[in-house]
Amino acid sequence: MKNLYRACISTIFLSVVSACGSVSVSPPSSYVPTDPPYVPPAIPDSNNNSIGAEINNIAPDFTLRDAYGNTYELWGFRGYPVLVNFWATWCGPCLEEMPALQSIYDRYQNQGLIILAVNGDGESLSDIQTYQNQNGLSFPLLVDTDEYSSVDYNIEAFPTSFFIDRNGVIQYVSDGSMDEQGFDDILNSTILKDNSYLAIDLPGNIWSVDITESHVYNSSAMSDEIFSNFIVQTDVEINNNVYEYHGLFFRQQDDENFYSFRITPDGYFAFDVWHSGDYSFDTILGPTQSEYIYQGTGQMNTLKVVATGENFDLYINGQYVSSVSDSRFQSGKVGVVSCTCDGSSATSANYYNFSLINQP
Repeated sequence: MKNLYRACISTIFLSVVSACGSVSVSPPSSYVPTDPPYVPPAIPDSNNNSIGAEINNIAPDFTLRDAYGNTYELWGFRGYPVLVNFWATWCGPCLEEMPALQSIYDRYQNQGLIILAVNGDGESLSDIQTYQNQNGLSFPLLVDTDEYSSVDYNIEAFPTSFFIDRNGVIQYVSDGSMDEQGFDDILNSTILKDNSYLAIDLPGNIWSVDITESHVYNSSAMSDEIFSNFIVQTDVEINNNVYEYHGLFFRQQDDENFYSFRITPDGYFAFDVWHSGDYSFDTILGPTQSEYIYQGTGQMNTLKVVATGENFDLYINGQYVSSVSDSRFQSGKVGVVSCTCDGSSATSANYYNFSLINQP
């Protein structure tokens, strides 16, 4: 357990809650590098599913690029409802349903809907980019250059659509084109029926934290709302190379009681419980090394937590890294936190693109 005592400290852009002062520090946990599991974390009602392209199976993973060079990994969207549509530019029915997909995306992206349109015929990136620009499509058009994903999903004809729930499980498969009403009916009877919605969306905003004393933490809540089950995500840029932590806090009861998921610039992450009303915390997971953390000063890393009951699934840069179970806090506020918890004299970071999908 580590104890930090409250005093005054300032940060840039937002008012913060902070603590500082003398502290008794226990020895850090030993570093235990771990390899991520092949199958993503088990979420209630999906524990016994196998991987496959059929209904009630976990959707096969893929990592594909769009025409602009951005990379999308399906399992990195765990916690979001996902519609995967296999198509081709020469397929008339595929092109007919693209406007419907755009309309559906416009209507439901605030509920977290992800649409990934996978060109399953190995067409050129330039052709895909031209088609996307000409038709004003804002959801990702991915290119299955080697057609491996088409094989994994047993694609026999275009278009074929897979409706994948927040647990990564396929709930419906549609062969052939659909109109907007068809997509709407299936979405609302399968993967969107849980009333989830985008509760916090702060694109492009920046929170800057600059700590100049040891054993200090700064935190800033992004909303006064209370959340229980959710998907929370932020980008964090660490501005120096000292071994200190930066990341998310969630289910905050008050200044002294909350959970945190944090990373260091040299490639470690930890999950903490701050509790006892005395600015103390226990690290119940880590510090653990992860190959998915971009190391060094100025690197941007995306952190995500999927909170479901007492279970917390942790992601770094779209990759699942671990899960934690703890029942102390059932709900609370969310935000960002940085600290010199391990005794460094200074640290700083910038936070970008904070968002939260509420799952009531």
